[in-house]
Amino acid sequence: MRQVKLNNLRSPLYERIEAVLRCTGFDIIKVLWVDIVNQYVRETESVNRINYEYAADAFEYYSLEGIIHLLKTAKEAFVLEESEAEYKGVTCKKAGNELAQEIYIPFFNYQEELAGFIYLAKKEQPAEDILSRQDCLDAILPLISAAEMNKTRYMANKRLYDSVLFICELANINQPFLVGNLFTTAYWATGIAKNLKLSDKEISKLQLASMMHDLGNIYFNESLPFIKPELSAEEAEKVKTRLNYSYELSVKVCQIFELPDIPSIILNCQEKVDGKGYPRGAKGEEIPLLSKIISLAKYITYLLSYNSASKKVSTYSDIIRSLKRNAKTWFDPKVVKAAIASLLYEKEEYSSYFSGIGSYGTLSLATTDKSNNDVNIWGNVRQSKFEYEFTPVGTIPKVDIYQIRKASLYLNINEKFIRYNLNIVKVLPSSFLFTNLERVNEEGTFSIKWSIEAQLITKTKKLYNIFINLIGGEYLDFYIYSTELAEPIGDGIVRIVFDKGDEILLPGIIILRQEINEKCFFRFKYTNLSEANESHLFAGMFRKQAELRRMALESGELD
Repeated sequence: MRQVKLNNLRSPLYERIEAVLRCTGFDIIKVLWVDIVNQYVRETESVNRINYEYAADAFEYYSLEGIIHLLKTAKEAFVLEESEAEYKGVTCKKAGNELAQEIYIPFFNYQEELAGFIYLAKKEQPAEDILSRQDCLDAILPLISAAEMNKTRYMANKRLYDSVLFICELANINQPFLVGNLFTTAYWATGIAKNLKLSDKEISKLQLASMMHDLGNIYFNESLPFIKPELSAEEAEKVKTRLNYSYELSVKVCQIFELPDIPSIILNCQEKVDGKGYPRGAKGEEIPLLSKIISLAKYITYLLSYNSASKKVSTYSDIIRSLKRNAKTWFDPKVVKAAIASLLYEKEEYSSYFSGIGSYGTLSLATTDKSNNDVNIWGNVRQSKFEYEFTPVGTIPKVDIYQIRKASLYLNINEKFIRYNLNIVKVLPSSFLFTNLERVNEEGTFSIKWSIEAQLITKTKKLYNIFINLIGGEYLDFYIYSTELAEPIGDGIVRIVFDKGDEILLPGIIILRQEINEKCFFRFKYTNLSEANESHLFAGMFRKQAELRRMALESGELD
């Protein structure tokens, strides 16, 4: 093995991998990032012109341990020509034994710690040493610089999201389920922003501001009222104090991550367009657009949440009527119109659930270990350029990846129950990594999204208030707050009273149950449904569709 020094591997971001291959004449190139803490290697870019097949574990951390140690300590590029060689007491093995030459070139972060390496390989012995040729170095140096820059940007974004989520989870201790409300607010805010044709950059700001706007809860040991049109004097004072704390915390976080716009967005999210909000009494166009969007998204989240005071969840129809009433006083009419469009024409863009700040959900693991029950873990899931990462809230349970028989991810998106199947590829000390998600489409028959309160009568004659979020011709989905569950539920009768007072009784059985944060979601399949009840069920669904279509036509009056 020959040790080669590459000094000053720093230059402006410029080059591409293909330029290095053209200049060097090598067959394979890979850009790999190294996570020293979690002992993980991630391939980010790759070109294999000869379709050489590596062993499945060729670029696993433990297979490259000697090479990584040498790159980290010596901080020098080196060449491997033998299958195995020793240098400075470190044994290094080739990734591909049939390859004549492999070159490993390290790159570093701003603290001069190993961030990753460039891997070059050639099947036949090269005629000359490419690292001694200036033209090859001129091609390699910009690639190294680009790799360093990309890793730095990726880690900066990851630290930002990790920091925001960590503070949110701290605040969640004092106000349970706050994180769920924050993500719901971010979900509706994103939908409104897309209808307003805002840029991806503005949407990213909006998501972060949505997550940080209630961080002031970290200073309170009691639940505070969620946003609503009328507050008592005492409630208003508490919410103002919370807003000030949220603003101060956001200033500190945003100074670290150089996000100058977000604190102002948060400070203005309690203003009203008629000037009767706070803290400044700003009105109209004095209020930033992103603040207006968060204010409205908070209100939708409040109305869709089970309110302990009113014991009621609002229907979409109720929400739309309320938004229209408050347009031009509390809310900007153009934002109201965009929100109504989101409510009426909700786009199920599943990929957006995992971008940016991601979503919270439950990772359910079925294992081959008969001594353990299935593992259910609550946490955050985000998608990067390379994979999905699930980070549990709290300590990650000890799970052997080879004992995972089946893995499922359950999300509550706007009170809708969504399930995915996935394959976990890596269990890290603080997270799970997986590279694909397969949504399980369980609807099958005609169904509509519907927010309505109903009752479930169990076989033990216990009555539960349930919250239906989807009704179909063969089944319905509902949830119950976990704290209110007093028994296992297997079957029962669902009682629904439609808007016109029509009552319908639906007998059935539970075919799916999953706890997600504070809610337990159920799928209820009808059994022995009479023709009369079936007729009433479809009549009610068609009336709801007609009502929503009428509201869609009437929404133009806000122009």
